[in-house]
Amino acid sequence: MHKVITAAWTAALLAIPIAAKPQTPMRAFDGSYAGVSREIEEGGMVGHNTARCQIQAAGIAPLTIVNGVARTPWGPGNTFEGTVSPQGVIRMRTPRGQQLDAQIDPQGRVSGRLTGECAYRFVWQKREPVGAPVR
Repeated sequence: MHKVITAAWTAALLAIPIAAKPQTPMRAFDGSYAGVSREIEEGGMVGHNTARCQIQAAGIAPLTIVNGVARTPWGPGNTFEGTVSPQGVIRMRTPRGQQLDAQIDPQGRVSGRLTGECAYRFVWQKREPVGAPVR
């Protein structure tokens, strides 16, 4: 009888709904980041040297983060997209398989590395919202 009562109590306790903590998007890093620099990285190429790699004259596209999702354009019809961890680690990919890994520091500076046929180092800096107090 004791086993039956114990089993009944266990079943009853497991049936009680437990309120789950609501999932909130990672928003601490949300914002727009302006391109600061982009450099070809020697020795990071896959199967060739830097002679085939170019720096586009158009400058660095901005990086945007919304609800913990990071995006930046990379050439015509190609966009890096990925996630930002609570620690500020960014991992993005393009549909063509290129990967960009980056880290956001406490000052809002994003430093990253793109790997693929060519390897690049990128830096972005968070833009202050209009009307934000000057630091």
